[in-house]
Amino acid sequence: GTSLSQPFATLSKAAGLANPGNLIYLRGGAYHWTAKVSLSRSGSAAQPIRVCAYPGEQPTLDFSGQAFSSSNRGIEIPGNWWCLYGLEIVGAGDNGIYVTGKSNTLERCVAHDCRDSGFQLHSGAAYNLVLNCDSYRNYDQNNNAAGLTVDLNTAWANGSKNFNLNHGAVTQGVHVIRNNVSIAGGSTDSFAGGTLQTNNSWQVLSPSASTTDFLSVSVDLALAPRRDDGGLPETPFFRPAPNGRL
Repeated sequence: GTSLSQPFATLSKAAGLANPGNLIYLRGGAYHWTAKVSLSRSGSAAQPIRVCAYPGEQPTLDFSGQAFSSSNRGIEIPGNWWCLYGLEIVGAGDNGIYVTGKSNTLERCVAHDCRDSGFQLHSGAAYNLVLNCDSYRNYDQNNNAAGLTVDLNTAWANGSKNFNLNHGAVTQGVHVIRNNVSIAGGSTDSFAGGTLQTNNSWQVLSPSASTTDFLSVSVDLALAPRRDDGGLPETPFFRPAPNGRL
């Protein structure tokens, strides 16, 4: 709805009515949905459409009731100029968040235990930004089509590749991959030719990062809430081991 006292029951309802500049708040708690959410409308550069966790609360979108199927995604974004902030996506039958639109931002979002990619940007997606997001225990993850910036993300223990941005020619812009950590993926990360990579764990370390390079890789520490600025909490998780290679 248009007020906290009269909310819509679903994100799909709000998204279907959203116009450029609108802000959609999701209150804290678990939402158990089996139908994917499609964000098909579009904002603009000056007025993106924002979908945000309500301040101080954590909404969890639980799609674990979906059957395993390539059509059963959690959130699908064919639209442009959407900003998703602070959402947790769980157990989708395919991708947690699937983006085919342009100029969208995923910030401080978490996708886990999905049955395909945590975050997948594909089929014409371009000029999108993934910032301070976490993806784990997914079957595959972080696939993309074109012009993606991936910055300050952590990916570990995914069933296939942690980062896979090698799905055909990049026809719009280039991939920019910087300041990311990849550890214990099912196979080697893959990037399209021309991808600009800076200060990522697979560049800093040779051979690749392993558990001995860090003080801790405890999942419990990794899942602690991020700081207000989106950074990881102050824990030993992925902190360089003293006198180590980092």
